[in-house]
Amino acid sequence: MLPVRATSILDEINVCRLSRAKRLLSETNLIMKRVAYLSGFSSADRMRLAFLKYANLSPSQYRRKMARRQISLGKQRTERSISDRAIKLTQYDGMS
Repeated sequence: MLPVRATSILDEINVCRLSRAKRLLSETNLIMKRVAYLSGFSSADRMRLAFLKYANLSPSQYRRKMARRQISLGKQRTERSISDRAIKLTQYDGMS
């Protein structure tokens, strides 16, 4: 996703709010109303409109996208960890 370029002070404020909302959506299981409030939006509807304008996704779509990304990263880390352990075991076996 490309960085959003603000054209007015309100755009700048909304970009900051969106950044906070994105972090909360990807790192917590808070309900949308709570995420909106903590991000500085007046309502979940306002946050949804800002997401659609700046991110071309709804907040729910963004949360699902980030959850899938986390699962994918977790699988990659697990596969890498298993591979690293196998290499260490192979190196250990070769030392005996």
